[in-house]
Amino acid sequence: MTSRLVFQRLLAPSMLTLAALGALALAGCGGDGDDTSDHAGSPETPTAAASETQIFELGSIRIVGPSARANPNPTSALYMHLENSGSEPDRLVQVTCPLAGMTQLHETVVEGATSRMEPVEAIELPAREHDVDLKPGGTHVMLMELERPLEEGEEITCTLTFERAGSVEITAPVRSYAEAAEESDHSEH
Repeated sequence: MTSRLVFQRLLAPSMLTLAALGALALAGCGGDGDDTSDHAGSPETPTAAASETQIFELGSIRIVGPSARANPNPTSALYMHLENSGSEPDRLVQVTCPLAGMTQLHETVVEGATSRMEPVEAIELPAREHDVDLKPGGTHVMLMELERPLEEGEEITCTLTFERAGSVEITAPVRSYAEAAEESDHSEH
């Protein structure tokens, strides 16, 4: 057996494992590294999930349609639409979830034909009727080190902490990837 063949037989399983781990990490937030679309599309008919949009309020902050993504992996993502009708800017500085060992606020950075996620310190909410969408392929909340996979149809509880407004507990239904993307598209609100 040639040394090249031995090298290929030894290295191939390791390369497959690394590729699988990379795919699992990207699957948690909805990106594949090369796709910069938000996957939301424009459905022609509203689904039952879209018609049951939850709204939570904390002072001048409105949290519209939070949803988490079903995922068989120990990571997932939380999406929502945030509105600040107040005269002062605010910032989402922390999200906690009892099922997640760690959470991070993320943004997607696009460079050429590729995109990558990067943690951010806070998500800015400008004053006076400014909206921010947390959605696949954009800004979102990563739920990591989950105690168990999130299953479609269940509901999770999370606490959002804003720099000025304080904290509010929300519930978020766990949706399939397509439904979570659709639920996070609140351009009509």
